[in-house]
Formats: sequence, C-alpha cells, structure tokens
Amino acid sequence: MKKFFLSLVIIGALALVGGGIIAGVWAAQLAKPEKVIEKPDTTPAVTVQVVEAKRVEDRFYLTGLAEAWEAVTISAEISGQIEWQGIEEGDAVAAGQEILRISTTSIQARLDQARAEHKLSEQELARVRELRDRGISSPQEQDRASANRDAAAARLRLAEIDFAHSVIKPELSGVMDRIYNEAGEFVTVGKPLARVVQIDKLKLLVGIPERDVSRFKPGDTVMVRFDSAPDDTFEAKIFRIATTAEPATRTFRTEIEVANTQCVLKPGMIARVGLVREVFEQGITVPMFSVLSRPEGRFVFVEEDGKAVMRPVEVGFFQDGQVLITRGLGAGDQLISVGQRSLRDGESVRVIPAPATAS
Repeated sequence: MKKFFLSLVIIGALALVGGGIIAGVWAAQLAKPEKVIEKPDTTPAVTVQVVEAKRVEDRFYLTGLAEAWEAVTISAEISGQIEWQGIEEGDAVAAGQEILRISTTSIQARLDQARAEHKLSEQELARVRELRDRGISSPQEQDRASANRDAAAARLRLAEIDFAHSVIKPELSGVMDRIYNEAGEFVTVGKPLARVVQIDKLKLLVGIPERDVSRFKPGDTVMVRFDSAPDDTFEAKIFRIATTAEPATRTFRTEIEVANTQCVLKPGMIARVGLVREVFEQGITVPMFSVLSRPEGRFVFVEEDGKAVMRPVEVGFFQDGQVLITRGLGAGDQLISVGQRSLRDGESVRVIPAPATAS
C-alpha cells in the first residue's frame, strides 16, 4: 500500500515538472514579437541629368590625301654628260641653288670662244666705220662687218643659253625628293633630272558634298588630324574650292592649306578634315538613346515633382552619340536618361544616382 502511494507521488511530481516546462515554452513563444514582412518598392527607378545649353558645332569629317604644296620636275634642256652633282635626295634645297652640271666645262669653253669672236667682230666693225668716215672703206665692207658682228652676237647668245641650261638650278625652295641620274651618266633633252617638292606647307585634297559646299569659302578655318599622329590636331584653312562638281561623285574638289614648318607631315599621308556646317551658341544636346519614338513623333521623359512627364521634341543632327534638340527641352530640365523606356506619362518615379564609371 505504501508503494502504491509512493508511485502516485512520483508520477504527480513528474507531471508538475512537465507542465511547467510546457507552460514556459508556450509563454516564450507568446512573448516573441510578430515578424513584419515589408513589401518591395515597385516605383520605377530612374537616373536623371540636368539639361545644359552650350556651344554646339554641327561638324562633319572628310578623308583627304596630303600632297606637296608645290612639286617641280626639272628636265634636261641640253644633251650631255652629268659632270657634277651637288645634292642628295632628302636634302633641303633653295631656289637658285646649283644642284647639277651637264657638260658645263665644254660649254664654258664655247661660251668663252663666242665672247672672243663677238668682241673681235665689234672691233672689226668699228675699224671699218672709221675707214668709211675717212673715205677709204666701201659701203659693202661696212655691211659685211656689221653682218659678221650680228652673227657673232647671235652665237654668243646661244652659247650663253646653253651655259645657263648646263647649270641646273631649281626655281623652287623645298626638299630634293628624287634625283633620276647620277654623275657620269649621259642625258638627252627632255629627260627628267630631279624632282623638288615644297613641304613647309601641305595641300590636302577633299571633296565637299554638293549639299554642303555653299556653307564654305576660301579662308575658312578647319581642323585636321592625320592617321600617322591621331592625338595631334592641326589648324588649317581652305585655300581653293572648285567652281564645278566632279561628275562621278557630285563633290567639289577643295584644297586645304596646312602649315608644316617643322616638316613632320609628309606628302601621301591620309588626313581627316573636320568642317563645321553650323554653330549653335546655346545648343542643347542629349544622349541619343534618351530620345524615344512613336508614330506621331519623337519624345523624351523629364522628371517633375517625382513624376515622369512626356515631352515631344524636335531633333537636329546626330553626332558622337549625342543629338541636338531644336524644340521641346530647355536648360535646367531634369532629363530621364536611364530607365525611361518602360515609363508612362505621369507615372511616379524614384531618382537614383547614376552608376559610377570606371576610371
């Protein structure tokens, strides 16, 4: 009987302990705060940029080929042997500088002989005239002496011309581009001897399209870049514009003068010539991708008081990823430049900073 009561006491004690544990766990659960589930913000996120008015140039580019400003090929005007060469290819040469001599020694001898004969013929004519005045000489003798003097003068002029032609002197200052014959070689009349090019300034040849040619005139400034020096920009000017268009291309041949005092640019180089059609002193440009289209025209979105507002716009030229806005935007407008494609007019938007660009 005692064992029975002892068992009841133990069972009761265990029940009390278990109930306390359960009650504590339940109370702990009741004491926990409820978890609040936040709803995501579905307002479209956009990036904006402030529209600015600034100087904008409507510029286009033409490819041109550089040429020497002037180039002269000197040809032989007498036949003979090249007996002296005073310059090499690539050397600077001045106008009037001796560069070659063709049989100059023998021609000099003939010139000296012609001078002596001419001098003798003049002396003979003077003597005959003196005798004529004294009544000793006949008119026929004076006529003969005068004719001999004239013939000697003609031979002297021919010898002087041959001597001048035997000494080769360019009329152009520049660089000796090519020497076609060496000392000791025989040349004939008309054979090319040397080529001199003037490169302290260069000539660029481009073709201005028919639709643009009326915007330009000689003296206008243009900017030039050469493929050989892409990081350098050279200021140049239009020298001449053809009166008529090339039939095949409908472009007008245009010569552009580029200063080249250091001679770093060479004939034959390819150049990119930048010409400005028009300048907008207070022009507004925006990224090309920020302009959207619909059947009735182009438009952009601007942010006003937290809302996306659709603005119809008119556009001008496209250049370097930018488009000129001729109507519809003003300086200070908050243009939506990122996130605009899925917006609706009047929709609320959330402005976020533009993503940082890698330096």
